[in-house]
Amino acid sequence: MKFSVISFVCLASFVAGVHSQNIEPPHSASIISLRYLESFIVKFGEAADAYPGVDYNNMKTFVYNAHELVQALQGGKRIDDRSNNMTRNQTFLLQKPLSGINEKYFLIVGLLAMNKREIIKERSLCETTRKQLTDINTNGQALIKSIWSKSHPDAFRYPRDAGDTLRYILDYAQEEFSKFACEKDCEGDCTISCVQSCDRKCENYTGDVGICRQDCKDNCPID
Repeated sequence: MKFSVISFVCLASFVAGVHSQNIEPPHSASIISLRYLESFIVKFGEAADAYPGVDYNNMKTFVYNAHELVQALQGGKRIDDRSNNMTRNQTFLLQKPLSGINEKYFLIVGLLAMNKREIIKERSLCETTRKQLTDINTNGQALIKSIWSKSHPDAFRYPRDAGDTLRYILDYAQEEFSKFACEKDCEGDCTISCVQSCDRKCENYTGDVGICRQDCKDNCPID
């Protein structure tokens, strides 16, 4: 574990301690954790930009920085889980850091899905990529839920859209590298694409076409 993640864990303990007291800091624990999280997203973005690269080191760097980001997300959740509920003003102020994270992570996802997926597939790295994005998604969703649990209900509507957008981006990243999307080049709705492919595949089947289509469709993913 590198120094930055150790620092994040220390920060988590410090902030949680402050927020467990009867004190109202100018910024909530959630905002502090989100702002600190941005540096890990930037590092992951740099690794994604170089991934998959020409040698094994680029893949190792990508995986390493994904793990660092996951640990930072887990640290952020620990901060929120151990802190007090937010005031209205603190909840309202969540919108800006959430929007910043949305923008940064969306660019990373777009880079991987639009510019890198074909070469990732060619180098048999779909599963490796999917594993990292799934872990980031799982822990990112958990962090957002923890933040929402501490938000003030009267101000929740303001940052909610930004948080929902981030949740969508996290899901989208994982879906873009699902087994059907990456290894099998599914575009758009994977279930529809699979069903249409089954119909074409069985058109010239010499046996029972109905059975052929049904057997094929039974193996299609459910979106």
